[in-house]
Amino acid sequence: MNSKILNKRKAWLNQTAAQSLDKWSKEADKLHDFEGTLKYFGIKQSVNGFDINSLDENYCFRQSLDLFKVVLQKQITRENIGIPCLEKPPAYDALITIVGFSPEPLMHTVLVLAPKKVYPVATIESASHYKVPLTPETRKPDGSILYFETILEHYKEPSQTITVEPIGRNVASIGSLDTFKRVRKIINEVRTNNPNAKIALDITGGKKSADVSAFLTAAIEKNIDIYYIDFEDYAGTKACCGTEFLNKLDNPYEIYNVQLLNQAKELFMNHDYQAAYQLFSEIEKRLSPDGLEKPAKYDLEDERSIVIRMKKAAECYMYWDRYSYSHALSASEILPVLQKKHLERLKQYDELGNKKSKYVSDLFYDYVLDRYISAERRGIHIADEDLGGYHDAILRYYQCVEMMLDAFITNNQKNNFYDPDKDKYPTKIIRKLCFNGFAEIGRSEKIRIELLKKITDSSLQTKISNLNNWRDGFVHIKGSVQKSNIINAKNIVIQLIKLYFDNKQSTEIDNDLLRYNFCKSFSGDGFLSK
Repeated sequence: MNSKILNKRKAWLNQTAAQSLDKWSKEADKLHDFEGTLKYFGIKQSVNGFDINSLDENYCFRQSLDLFKVVLQKQITRENIGIPCLEKPPAYDALITIVGFSPEPLMHTVLVLAPKKVYPVATIESASHYKVPLTPETRKPDGSILYFETILEHYKEPSQTITVEPIGRNVASIGSLDTFKRVRKIINEVRTNNPNAKIALDITGGKKSADVSAFLTAAIEKNIDIYYIDFEDYAGTKACCGTEFLNKLDNPYEIYNVQLLNQAKELFMNHDYQAAYQLFSEIEKRLSPDGLEKPAKYDLEDERSIVIRMKKAAECYMYWDRYSYSHALSASEILPVLQKKHLERLKQYDELGNKKSKYVSDLFYDYVLDRYISAERRGIHIADEDLGGYHDAILRYYQCVEMMLDAFITNNQKNNFYDPDKDKYPTKIIRKLCFNGFAEIGRSEKIRIELLKKITDSSLQTKISNLNNWRDGFVHIKGSVQKSNIINAKNIVIQLIKLYFDNKQSTEIDNDLLRYNFCKSFSGDGFLSK
């Protein structure tokens, strides 16, 4: 053993234990194979299985276990001893342990965690190694590891009650899928009997493929603590006895949940910006530094920066989608340049004093396009059998129509009869004014009001009337009708936009709609992309 590590550990022990550390650790390093393991634990085979060899308390395992408990206490009190700190382990209901051919570290875990039940996962070969007895009827192993039971019975503390469950069934020695299934079945059985059960997994033993599979199972299942017995010192590839310590492995799914991230991206793609923002915020929180500096430990600071960019994009679009342009601008650093300029113009439009000044402003064009695009976001998934946005989409399409007809009257009125901030005409009157160039209003005395020019496409008047009926109609109509209405509403509004803004080329409007449309995805670095 490294003299520096040896002397450090001696300082943690009383004088007698410190003096014996050199001797027993060297003896333990020389023990090999099954017979060597028996000597390490001080047990012997008997007719009934296994027995303690004698009442001698100085077996290597006793010395190692006592030192292991001292080290664990220092880890819990967060002393600076050169190994990871740990929270005090809870009282576990179950410990699943992967059984290989070296039981020494497994017994350390079992005896310091002291679970109510231990669930061994073993192959036929490892079960045979521990002389698992055969049932007289089937001549197959009955699953009882008497070897483990003997060790635990002798070395556990008087207050501890630890039951070793039968193996149940062996797993394949090659491949990891069988181990995955077995560990998952044990977890499900434990939680069926006790949904709030505290479960731990020790992946120290077994082949690497089995350990990795067990780790993956526990990580996916969540709320399972994963442990591993590590060593401070090695002689080549062989671990040095007496340098053991308990290591708790952080679950990467808890720190950086890829599934959760993909869910947030999907919500963003489907324009559910508030839900996406909440998930991105949760992921950022998990990646933020805490007492253990986990992000730095796992080199996740770059990942956190990517998530922050995506969260900012969701926040910006969330406010923008609500027409809260000032709030959207505060999170707009992630936007493409043209989109940010468009958003700035929308904020300027929003800050104009009244409708009359808004309708004559060249910013009105930007605002109408934004309303049209927001309606399109609501209706785009109707064709994909997602009918939830139908009514919202129809409403927003009709708002575009209302604004443009209102602006048309304001900018083409004769004799200044109309103030858009005060006068409110029924929709039928508004349509007559726009498409006939005049209308008569009044109850007792008809008053004729006229426009300087009218919208000459008379068929559009009927279409807009239909859109008004869809807006006021019962929302729970057949899906096929909803799809048809959404397509027609979109065509009506884009037709009116191109008629109203006749100073702009049709291709220019189409290009602006394309440029101003929200991005739906992210690059690998978390920047917005179309």
